[in-house]
Amino acid sequence: MILRAKPKEISGQENDFMEKQAFLHLPVEPAEDVNEKQRQLQKLDEAISQLDEQQRTCIELFFIHEKSYQEISISTGYDLNKVKSYIQNGKRNLKILLEK
Repeated sequence: MILRAKPKEISGQENDFMEKQAFLHLPVEPAEDVNEKQRQLQKLDEAISQLDEQQRTCIELFFIHEKSYQEISISTGYDLNKVKSYIQNGKRNLKILLEK
């Protein structure tokens, strides 16, 4: 879901002001936190690669490429209920793989 988050589009001077305000209030993360996040993202990437092809495809399309169930069904040729099942099972399997 972090990958899905997108900044709002603001134009002109308002945007400059918002950027300056945001910069002044940004929390500084210790290097350990940044390194830990990188390790977690790497583990997630490795876990995704271990999923079955159908689950991996649906998970990537849904969470990374922000496709809807219907769009995934059309682009992959999988039945809509299968897409939902692949995503649900893929999420469960990712959780299991990440807890190892």
